[in-house]
Amino acid sequence: MKLWISKQTDAPIREQIVTQMTLAISSGDISVGEKLPSRGELARRFGIHENTVSNAYKVLAEKGLVEFRQGSGFYAVESSRFTSHEDLEWLTAIYLRDAFKAGADSDGIETAIREHLARMQTDGIVVIEENKSLREIIIHEIGRATGLGITGIAPDDLTKGIPDGKCVALADEKRKIKDKVADCLYLKSRSIPEAMADRERPAPEALIALVSGWDGFLKMAQTILIAVQIDPDSILVRSTADDGWEKGISSADLIIADSLAAESFRNDARLRVFPLISDHSLEELNALALK
Repeated sequence: MKLWISKQTDAPIREQIVTQMTLAISSGDISVGEKLPSRGELARRFGIHENTVSNAYKVLAEKGLVEFRQGSGFYAVESSRFTSHEDLEWLTAIYLRDAFKAGADSDGIETAIREHLARMQTDGIVVIEENKSLREIIIHEIGRATGLGITGIAPDDLTKGIPDGKCVALADEKRKIKDKVADCLYLKSRSIPEAMADRERPAPEALIALVSGWDGFLKMAQTILIAVQIDPDSILVRSTADDGWEKGISSADLIIADSLAAESFRNDARLRVFPLISDHSLEELNALALK
């Protein structure tokens, strides 16, 4: 995978590695089971201390995105969905085995499956996301892509009941909700190469405004810009949750915003919109809308 590291900044190198690796894994740029570059390899490539890479990999492991295999290295382990017909066969066999062990008969199992599929084939989508600002962005992107009715809910509120509809969530929410929701479509995030495709690199002297209501977007975008050698002093960070967030944006040469915040800059030639959900996941949602 391609990484960008900048030493000429206050952004910790560990954070630069963690941010880019997290995006690469959640977007599928690094496949489940794929081996990450060794700590020594990254240290030599960028001229950094091996302990810095070790600390970054430790954070990724704590997030449940990678695992260490003794004598081999670190591997990506986060998986959002089954990937083959064989996986589906295996999941079906496990379900049937457990159902029969619990005393269910064939007719009861068939009825339960049909009823469950009927509930899934609804005109609505339920977005499960803990962060309210991020949830609003996801709802906005899915709404524009599908035209379906969408509601949102936090994982902690699932105990009160799940609204009717097809449940969806970003892949990194899987650990929080997998025991609460039996069926959920886990969405892949847009990868860094996908987000930067066909984008011109800003001029060195350009003043760049980052705009979003979600702190995670602002932090991620700032880290990536710094990693590709953009001067931190040329970056304005504006949260739409703050009063007077528009201050200074009129002087910016370029505006980078999430899809929801971008609504405030329609027809502005300076705007560059960076959606969060990958094209592949949006295609899956569109297929759901056509059912």
